[in-house]
Amino acid sequence: MKTTKGTAKRAAKEQRAEASTKVAPASPRRRRSARGTIAIVAIALMAVAAWRPACTLRLEDPVAKLAAAIGERSAASEIAIVAIDDRSIKEVGSWPWPRAAFVNLLEGCAG
Repeated sequence: MKTTKGTAKRAAKEQRAEASTKVAPASPRRRRSARGTIAIVAIALMAVAAWRPACTLRLEDPVAKLAAAIGERSAASEIAIVAIDDRSIKEVGSWPWPRAAFVNLLEGCAG
């Protein structure tokens, strides 16, 4: 009997410990609240940036570096350097070129 009672106590203790380590998923209400808080903070930051742009100048460089680090990718292996020389300007015309000229240029590079 003692072993059964001791085993039952141990099992109950383990269940309590296991239950305390589980994290319940956030309720829809809590998620909406978090989204609302994030939206309010974002709007407040935009208002500060519009009202006092000098305040945001210190943030500009670190934010740009973070964005560059997040979006960092390796360069493609098929890189083409297109030079616009005097001959091209004589054929197509003066700068700025029409969009159709760029379309023809890109189609020529791709094909």
